[in-house]
Amino acid sequence: MTKFKHILLPVLITSIIFTGVGLGLYFGLFYEPPNRDIALTLQNGDEIVDFTLNELKDLSGSITGYGGYKKTTTSIVGPYQYKGIPILTLLEEIGGILSEEEMVVTASDIYKVTYTNNMIEGKVTTYNETGDDAGINDVTMVLLYEEIGASELTGGPLRIGYLSSSGYLTDGHLWVKYVENIEIRESQTYWEVSLHGFINYTLDSTYYEAAICCPSQNPENPHRLTYSIQEGDRVNNYEGMALWRIVAMIDSYNDWNHDFNDSLIGLGYQVVLKSKNEGVDDVTFSFDTIARNNSYILAFKKNSLYLLDYDGPLKLVGSAITSQQMIKGINEIWLVLP
Repeated sequence: MTKFKHILLPVLITSIIFTGVGLGLYFGLFYEPPNRDIALTLQNGDEIVDFTLNELKDLSGSITGYGGYKKTTTSIVGPYQYKGIPILTLLEEIGGILSEEEMVVTASDIYKVTYTNNMIEGKVTTYNETGDDAGINDVTMVLLYEEIGASELTGGPLRIGYLSSSGYLTDGHLWVKYVENIEIRESQTYWEVSLHGFINYTLDSTYYEAAICCPSQNPENPHRLTYSIQEGDRVNNYEGMALWRIVAMIDSYNDWNHDFNDSLIGLGYQVVLKSKNEGVDDVTFSFDTIARNNSYILAFKKNSLYLLDYDGPLKLVGSAITSQQMIKGINEIWLVLP
């Protein structure tokens, strides 16, 4: 009996070892783990995190609120009550977002929208329930996964939206449907425009956007201006600042003083706008014409999205401008001395 035990013990040990190796080989070569139904991929450089829909719903910090959007056809959707995870909370899963970075959201149909920090923080055009411009208000950018009271989320299972307690509407172009991928990258929406006059100045997108969001000392003459125009079968909403406010940066030798220099009126000065696009003629206005005139707008957004590529960085729009004068790709502004 003792001899049997001595023989059995090595056999058992050998069996266990080979069984373990066999199992390891089996699981390594043949076993496939249960398939996770990935709903969203977050990416920040080399860091990539996948989520199932249930994993997103289990994240702490989810909120509910009211939101809706205005289409370029001017029709209104909502406001409805939604639930989701705030984008800033979600981005903490991949280290957050820096001021010099931007977020690219890609849908299942490859549609992409680029959002800057200001847009992520809710600094976007809002509308009231009838679709009238309501300025920049307190809204939160959210990855939506539920429409309260509905069997499913329209444009889901995941969609970008802006929520608030007041139910402000935002532009439909911001409400990306069928979201599958969110990536953080270095900003490609940063731009510079060269200003030439009594002094030279480089206007950049950071200053421009900050100035638009800054309250005006005169509420009846705001920094932020909008202009809607029928283009094809759509009504496009442009957003920017008055040309005269930009010219005010170069109309005197006081580079610290951006007050408009009214003393130049009547002296024959001209304002010339130049485009980076080949074959686009310069557009020229008299200094007197644009002086404190909000009908000449340097737009940097259309339907809350940045003007990019051929259209950007700036486009001239406004009620006092002909279609031929609405040049795109403005990257130089000159105050020409008489």
